[in-house]
Amino acid sequence: MKNVLIDFVVLSLLNLLNMNELKVITKKEEWTEELQHFRADWYHSWSYHYALFKRNEGKPILFIMTDQNHESIAIPLLLRKIDGYKYKDMTSVYGYPGFLFSETYNKRLYETFIQKLIIWSEENNIISIFSRLNPFLIDAEELKMCSLSGETVFIDLMLDEVKQKSNYRSVHRNLLGRLKKNGFKANWSNSQKSICDFKYIYRKTMKDLGANDYYFFDDSYFNDILNSKDFKVRIYNVWLNDLKVCSGIFIFHNEIVHYHLSGALKAYKNASPTIMLINQVRKDAAILGFKYFHLGGGFGGQKDGLYNFKYGFSKKSINLYSFKMIINENIYKKLSNISSSDSVPNKGFFPLYRKISE
Repeated sequence: MKNVLIDFVVLSLLNLLNMNELKVITKKEEWTEELQHFRADWYHSWSYHYALFKRNEGKPILFIMTDQNHESIAIPLLLRKIDGYKYKDMTSVYGYPGFLFSETYNKRLYETFIQKLIIWSEENNIISIFSRLNPFLIDAEELKMCSLSGETVFIDLMLDEVKQKSNYRSVHRNLLGRLKKNGFKANWSNSQKSICDFKYIYRKTMKDLGANDYYFFDDSYFNDILNSKDFKVRIYNVWLNDLKVCSGIFIFHNEIVHYHLSGALKAYKNASPTIMLINQVRKDAAILGFKYFHLGGGFGGQKDGLYNFKYGFSKKSINLYSFKMIINENIYKKLSNISSSDSVPNKGFFPLYRKISE
Protein backbone atom coordinates (compact mmCIF):
# COMPACT_ATOMS: atom_id res chain seq x y z
CA MET A 1 0.00 0.00 0.00
CA LYS A 2 2.84 2.35 0.88
CA ASN A 3 4.60 1.70 -2.45
CA VAL A 4 1.37 2.35 -4.34
CA LEU A 5 0.96 5.68 -2.54
CA ILE A 6 4.55 6.66 -3.32
CA ASP A 7 4.06 5.77 -7.01
CA PHE A 8 0.90 7.86 -7.10
CA VAL A 9 2.66 10.88 -5.59
CA VAL A 10 5.60 10.56 -8.00
CA LEU A 11 3.26 10.28 -10.96
CA SER A 12 1.30 13.34 -9.80
CA LEU A 13 4.50 15.36 -9.44
CA LEU A 14 5.64 14.33 -12.91
CA ASN A 15 2.30 15.40 -14.35
CA LEU A 16 2.60 18.79 -12.65
CA LEU A 17 6.11 19.22 -14.05
CA ASN A 18 4.77 18.54 -17.54
CA MET A 19 2.10 21.23 -17.18
CA ASN A 20 2.72 24.42 -19.15
CA GLU A 21 5.30 22.60 -21.29
CA LEU A 22 5.05 23.25 -25.00
CA LYS A 23 4.36 20.07 -26.95
CA VAL A 24 5.59 20.05 -30.54
CA ILE A 25 3.72 17.46 -32.60
CA THR A 26 4.73 16.43 -36.12
CA LYS A 27 3.23 12.94 -36.45
CA LYS A 28 -0.20 12.05 -37.85
CA GLU A 29 -1.38 9.72 -35.06
CA GLU A 30 -0.52 12.04 -32.18
CA TRP A 31 -1.82 15.09 -34.07
CA THR A 32 -5.19 13.43 -34.71
CA GLU A 33 -5.46 12.17 -31.13
CA GLU A 34 -4.69 15.57 -29.61
CA LEU A 35 -7.31 17.33 -31.74
CA GLN A 36 -9.98 15.15 -30.13
CA HIS A 37 -9.67 17.38 -27.04
CA PHE A 38 -10.69 20.49 -29.01
CA ARG A 39 -13.63 21.73 -31.02
CA ALA A 40 -11.59 21.91 -34.20
CA ASP A 41 -12.37 22.58 -37.84
CA TRP A 42 -11.12 20.75 -40.91
CA TYR A 43 -8.50 23.46 -41.37
CA HIS A 44 -6.77 22.09 -38.25
CA SER A 45 -6.61 18.51 -39.47
CA TRP A 46 -3.47 16.53 -40.25
CA SER A 47 -4.91 15.56 -43.65
CA TYR A 48 -5.19 19.15 -44.83
CA HIS A 49 -1.79 20.15 -43.49
CA TYR A 50 -0.16 17.11 -45.06
CA ALA A 51 -1.80 17.84 -48.43
CA LEU A 52 -0.22 21.31 -48.37
CA PHE A 53 3.11 19.91 -47.15
CA LYS A 54 3.18 17.83 -50.34
CA ARG A 55 2.75 21.10 -52.25
CA ASN A 56 5.95 22.37 -50.60
CA GLU A 57 4.08 24.89 -48.45
CA GLY A 58 5.86 23.92 -45.24
CA LYS A 59 6.32 21.27 -42.57
CA PRO A 60 3.20 20.71 -40.40
CA ILE A 61 3.65 21.39 -36.69
CA LEU A 62 0.96 21.33 -34.00
CA PHE A 63 1.85 23.30 -30.87
CA ILE A 64 -0.06 22.42 -27.69
CA MET A 65 0.17 23.46 -24.05
CA THR A 66 -1.89 22.29 -21.05
CA ASP A 67 -1.98 24.10 -17.70
CA GLN A 68 -2.43 22.84 -14.14
CA ASN A 69 -6.21 23.14 -14.50
CA HIS A 70 -6.07 20.77 -17.48
CA GLU A 71 -7.11 23.50 -19.89
CA SER A 72 -5.33 23.36 -23.23
CA ILE A 73 -4.48 25.68 -26.10
CA ALA A 74 -3.18 24.73 -29.54
CA ILE A 75 -2.30 26.11 -32.94
CA PRO A 76 -1.24 24.28 -36.12
CA LEU A 77 1.35 25.94 -38.36
CA LEU A 78 3.53 25.28 -41.40
CA LEU A 79 7.27 25.69 -40.89
CA ARG A 80 8.96 27.26 -43.94
CA LYS A 81 12.56 27.86 -44.95
CA ILE A 82 13.59 31.34 -46.06
CA ASP A 83 15.62 30.83 -49.23
CA GLY A 84 19.25 31.82 -48.95
CA TYR A 85 19.26 32.12 -45.16
CA LYS A 86 19.46 29.91 -42.10
CA TYR A 87 16.25 31.49 -40.88
CA LYS A 88 12.69 30.17 -41.08
CA ASP A 89 9.16 31.39 -40.44
CA MET A 90 5.76 29.84 -39.76
CA THR A 91 2.40 30.43 -41.39
CA SER A 92 -1.07 28.93 -41.43
CA VAL A 93 -2.68 26.79 -44.08
CA TYR A 94 -4.93 28.40 -46.69
CA GLY A 95 -8.26 29.03 -44.99
CA TYR A 96 -9.30 29.52 -41.37
CA PRO A 97 -7.25 27.52 -38.83
CA GLY A 98 -5.77 29.42 -35.85
CA PHE A 99 -5.90 28.97 -32.08
CA LEU A 100 -7.94 26.31 -30.35
CA PHE A 101 -9.03 26.30 -26.70
CA SER A 102 -10.22 23.14 -24.94
CA GLU A 103 -12.44 25.36 -22.79
CA THR A 104 -13.46 28.99 -23.18
CA TYR A 105 -10.86 31.67 -23.84
CA ASN A 106 -8.31 31.91 -21.02
CA LYS A 107 -6.16 35.05 -21.08
CA ARG A 108 -3.46 33.70 -18.77
CA LEU A 109 -3.23 30.44 -20.70
CA TYR A 110 -2.97 32.30 -24.00
CA GLU A 111 -0.24 34.65 -22.80
CA THR A 112 1.80 31.83 -21.27
CA PHE A 113 1.47 29.85 -24.49
CA ILE A 114 2.70 32.81 -26.54
CA GLN A 115 5.72 33.15 -24.25
CA LYS A 116 6.57 29.47 -24.74
CA LEU A 117 6.08 29.79 -28.50
CA ILE A 118 8.45 32.77 -28.61
CA ILE A 119 11.14 30.82 -26.73
CA TRP A 120 10.81 27.83 -29.07
CA SER A 121 10.91 30.12 -32.09
CA GLU A 122 14.05 31.90 -30.90
CA GLU A 123 15.75 28.55 -30.37
CA ASN A 124 14.83 27.45 -33.90
CA ASN A 125 15.72 30.61 -35.87
CA ILE A 126 12.09 31.57 -36.54
CA ILE A 127 11.74 35.17 -37.70
CA SER A 128 7.96 35.62 -37.78
CA ILE A 129 4.65 33.81 -37.33
CA PHE A 130 1.42 34.43 -39.19
CA SER A 131 -1.93 32.68 -38.88
CA ARG A 132 -5.44 33.35 -40.06
CA LEU A 133 -7.97 32.62 -37.32
CA ASN A 134 -11.28 30.78 -37.34
CA PRO A 135 -14.13 33.17 -36.46
CA PHE A 136 -16.54 30.32 -35.71
CA LEU A 137 -14.34 28.85 -32.98
CA ILE A 138 -12.90 31.87 -31.14
CA ASP A 139 -13.51 35.59 -30.81
CA ALA A 140 -10.05 37.03 -31.35
CA GLU A 141 -10.96 40.66 -30.67
CA GLU A 142 -9.26 40.63 -27.25
CA LEU A 143 -6.29 38.43 -28.16
CA LYS A 144 -2.91 40.16 -28.17
CA MET A 145 -1.14 40.37 -31.55
CA CYS A 146 -4.39 39.66 -33.39
CA SER A 147 -5.77 42.27 -35.78
CA LEU A 148 -8.89 42.68 -37.90
CA SER A 149 -8.30 41.54 -41.48
CA GLY A 150 -11.76 41.61 -43.06
CA GLU A 151 -15.15 39.93 -42.95
CA THR A 152 -16.49 36.57 -44.08
CA VAL A 153 -20.04 35.61 -45.05
CA PHE A 154 -22.07 32.72 -43.66
CA ILE A 155 -25.62 31.39 -43.79
CA ASP A 156 -27.34 30.59 -40.51
CA LEU A 157 -28.74 27.10 -41.15
CA MET A 158 -30.62 27.12 -37.84
CA LEU A 159 -33.17 29.48 -39.40
CA ASP A 160 -36.11 27.85 -41.12
CA GLU A 161 -36.13 27.38 -44.89
CA VAL A 162 -38.40 30.35 -45.56
CA LYS A 163 -36.23 32.70 -43.52
CA GLN A 164 -33.03 31.45 -45.14
CA LYS A 165 -34.44 32.04 -48.62
CA SER A 166 -35.84 35.45 -47.65
CA ASN A 167 -32.27 36.54 -46.81
CA TYR A 168 -31.26 36.01 -50.44
CA ARG A 169 -30.84 39.18 -52.43
CA SER A 170 -33.77 39.58 -54.83
CA VAL A 171 -31.42 39.31 -57.81
CA HIS A 172 -30.18 35.94 -56.52
CA ARG A 173 -33.74 34.68 -56.02
CA ASN A 174 -34.72 35.78 -59.52
CA LEU A 175 -31.68 34.15 -61.12
CA LEU A 176 -32.32 30.94 -59.19
CA GLY A 177 -35.91 30.92 -60.44
CA ARG A 178 -34.73 31.47 -64.00
CA LEU A 179 -32.21 28.61 -63.73
CA LYS A 180 -34.96 26.25 -62.59
CA LYS A 181 -37.31 27.43 -65.33
CA ASN A 182 -34.64 26.88 -67.99
CA GLY A 183 -34.04 23.29 -66.91
CA PHE A 184 -30.88 23.55 -64.80
CA LYS A 185 -30.62 20.99 -61.98
CA ALA A 186 -28.20 20.40 -59.10
CA ASN A 187 -27.00 17.31 -57.24
CA TRP A 188 -23.89 15.89 -55.60
CA SER A 189 -21.71 12.93 -56.46
CA ASN A 190 -18.23 11.79 -55.47
CA SER A 191 -17.98 9.30 -58.32
CA GLN A 192 -14.74 9.11 -60.27
CA LYS A 193 -16.40 10.84 -63.21
CA SER A 194 -17.65 13.63 -60.95
CA ILE A 195 -14.13 14.11 -59.60
CA CYS A 196 -12.64 14.26 -63.10
CA ASP A 197 -15.33 16.66 -64.30
CA PHE A 198 -14.79 18.93 -61.30
CA LYS A 199 -11.04 19.12 -61.90
CA TYR A 200 -11.57 19.96 -65.56
CA ILE A 201 -14.17 22.68 -64.87
CA TYR A 202 -12.23 24.15 -61.95
CA ARG A 203 -8.92 24.33 -63.79
CA LYS A 204 -10.57 25.73 -66.90
CA THR A 205 -12.18 28.43 -64.76
CA MET A 206 -8.87 29.33 -63.12
CA LYS A 207 -7.22 29.56 -66.55
CA ASP A 208 -10.01 31.77 -67.90
CA LEU A 209 -9.68 34.05 -64.88
CA GLY A 210 -5.90 34.25 -65.19
CA ALA A 211 -5.60 33.04 -61.60
CA ASN A 212 -2.34 32.87 -59.68
CA ASP A 213 -0.42 29.59 -60.04
CA TYR A 214 -1.20 28.80 -56.39
CA TYR A 215 -4.81 27.99 -57.27
CA PHE A 216 -3.91 25.32 -59.84
CA PHE A 217 -4.03 22.36 -57.46
CA ASP A 218 -2.65 19.06 -58.75
CA ASP A 219 -4.31 15.63 -58.68
CA SER A 220 -2.45 14.65 -55.51
CA TYR A 221 -4.01 17.54 -53.59
CA PHE A 222 -7.54 16.65 -54.67
CA ASN A 223 -6.97 12.96 -53.89
CA ASP A 224 -5.73 13.80 -50.40
CA ILE A 225 -8.73 16.01 -49.68
CA LEU A 226 -11.32 13.64 -51.11
CA ASN A 227 -9.88 10.55 -49.41
CA SER A 228 -9.35 12.10 -45.99
CA LYS A 229 -10.87 10.37 -42.97
CA ASP A 230 -10.67 13.56 -40.91
CA PHE A 231 -13.65 15.26 -42.60
CA LYS A 232 -16.39 14.67 -45.18
CA VAL A 233 -16.26 16.09 -48.69
CA ARG A 234 -18.97 16.44 -51.32
CA ILE A 235 -18.70 17.48 -54.94
CA TYR A 236 -21.81 19.37 -56.05
CA ASN A 237 -22.72 19.85 -59.70
CA VAL A 238 -25.13 21.89 -61.77
CA TRP A 239 -26.41 20.39 -65.00
CA LEU A 240 -28.23 21.57 -68.11
CA ASN A 241 -29.64 18.43 -69.64
CA ASP A 242 -26.61 16.09 -69.93
CA LEU A 243 -24.01 18.85 -69.71
CA LYS A 244 -22.29 19.65 -66.43
CA VAL A 245 -21.81 23.43 -66.36
CA CYS A 246 -20.72 24.10 -62.76
CA SER A 247 -18.99 22.10 -60.04
CA GLY A 248 -17.63 22.70 -56.55
CA ILE A 249 -16.00 21.06 -53.53
CA PHE A 250 -17.61 21.56 -50.13
CA ILE A 251 -16.28 20.38 -46.76
CA PHE A 252 -18.69 19.04 -44.12
CA HIS A 253 -17.19 18.95 -40.64
CA ASN A 254 -18.66 19.18 -37.15
CA GLU A 255 -21.24 22.02 -37.22
CA ILE A 256 -19.98 23.82 -40.31
CA VAL A 257 -20.04 23.38 -44.08
CA HIS A 258 -17.26 25.24 -45.91
CA TYR A 259 -17.31 26.41 -49.52
CA HIS A 260 -13.83 25.35 -50.68
CA LEU A 261 -13.40 25.55 -54.48
CA SER A 262 -15.66 25.81 -57.50
CA GLY A 263 -15.75 26.60 -61.19
CA ALA A 264 -18.24 27.14 -64.01
CA LEU A 265 -17.97 26.83 -67.78
CA LYS A 266 -17.39 30.24 -69.34
CA ALA A 267 -20.21 29.80 -71.86
CA TYR A 268 -22.73 29.54 -69.00
CA LYS A 269 -21.29 32.18 -66.68
CA ASN A 270 -24.05 34.69 -67.42
CA ALA A 271 -26.67 32.18 -66.26
CA SER A 272 -25.03 32.23 -62.79
CA PRO A 273 -25.16 28.45 -62.14
CA THR A 274 -23.09 28.94 -58.98
CA ILE A 275 -26.24 30.35 -57.37
CA MET A 276 -27.99 27.02 -57.85
CA LEU A 277 -24.87 25.19 -56.65
CA ILE A 278 -24.78 27.12 -53.36
CA ASN A 279 -28.53 26.89 -52.91
CA GLN A 280 -28.44 23.09 -53.17
CA VAL A 281 -25.59 22.81 -50.65
CA ARG A 282 -27.47 25.09 -48.27
CA LYS A 283 -30.62 22.97 -48.43
CA ASP A 284 -28.78 19.69 -47.94
CA ALA A 285 -26.65 21.03 -45.09
CA ALA A 286 -29.72 22.30 -43.23
CA ILE A 287 -31.45 18.92 -43.60
CA LEU A 288 -28.33 17.16 -42.30
CA GLY A 289 -28.37 19.35 -39.17
CA PHE A 290 -25.37 21.60 -39.76
CA LYS A 291 -25.49 25.01 -38.09
CA TYR A 292 -23.53 27.20 -40.48
CA PHE A 293 -22.71 27.31 -44.17
CA HIS A 294 -19.53 29.33 -44.52
CA LEU A 295 -19.24 31.00 -47.92
CA GLY A 296 -16.03 32.93 -47.25
CA GLY A 297 -15.05 36.50 -48.01
CA GLY A 298 -13.53 38.53 -50.80
CA PHE A 299 -10.05 38.25 -52.24
CA GLY A 300 -7.51 39.19 -49.56
CA GLY A 301 -10.31 40.01 -47.12
CA GLN A 302 -11.60 42.85 -49.28
CA LYS A 303 -15.26 43.74 -49.86
CA ASP A 304 -14.93 43.17 -53.59
CA GLY A 305 -17.20 41.64 -56.21
CA LEU A 306 -16.64 38.14 -54.84
CA TYR A 307 -17.63 39.25 -51.35
CA ASN A 308 -20.67 41.05 -52.71
CA PHE A 309 -21.79 37.92 -54.60
CA LYS A 310 -21.56 35.80 -51.45
CA TYR A 311 -23.26 38.44 -49.33
CA GLY A 312 -26.23 38.13 -51.67
CA PHE A 313 -27.05 34.78 -50.02
CA SER A 314 -27.10 36.07 -46.47
CA LYS A 315 -27.26 39.21 -44.42
CA LYS A 316 -24.79 37.74 -41.97
CA SER A 317 -21.04 38.27 -41.84
CA ILE A 318 -18.46 37.86 -39.12
CA ASN A 319 -15.15 39.63 -38.49
CA LEU A 320 -11.93 37.91 -39.52
CA TYR A 321 -8.76 38.24 -37.47
CA SER A 322 -5.14 37.34 -38.13
CA PHE A 323 -2.33 36.61 -35.71
CA LYS A 324 0.99 38.31 -36.53
CA MET A 325 4.13 38.09 -34.47
CA ILE A 326 7.71 39.13 -35.21
CA ILE A 327 10.24 37.07 -33.26
CA ASN A 328 13.47 38.73 -34.42
CA GLU A 329 12.80 42.34 -35.42
CA ASN A 330 16.36 43.09 -36.53
CA ILE A 331 16.47 40.20 -38.97
CA TYR A 332 12.87 40.91 -40.07
CA LYS A 333 13.86 44.46 -40.99
CA LYS A 334 16.99 43.27 -42.80
CA LEU A 335 15.06 40.73 -44.88
CA SER A 336 12.33 43.30 -45.60
CA ASN A 337 14.75 46.08 -46.61
CA ILE A 338 13.58 48.27 -43.73
CA SER A 339 16.08 50.65 -42.19
CA SER A 340 17.05 49.82 -38.61
CA SER A 341 15.82 53.29 -37.60
CA ASP A 342 12.38 52.83 -39.22
CA SER A 343 9.36 51.12 -37.70
CA VAL A 344 7.84 47.94 -39.09
CA PRO A 345 4.52 48.74 -40.86
CA ASN A 346 1.46 47.81 -38.81
CA LYS A 347 -0.65 47.08 -41.89
CA GLY A 348 -0.16 45.48 -45.27
CA PHE A 349 1.43 42.25 -46.42
CA PHE A 350 2.94 40.05 -43.69
CA PRO A 351 5.65 38.99 -43.50
CA LEU A 352 6.85 41.78 -45.73
CA TYR A 353 10.03 40.00 -46.85
CA ARG A 354 7.90 37.30 -48.52
CA LYS A 355 6.30 39.93 -50.78
CA ILE A 356 9.67 41.48 -51.62
CA SER A 357 11.16 38.11 -52.61
CA GLU A 358 8.24 37.18 -54.92
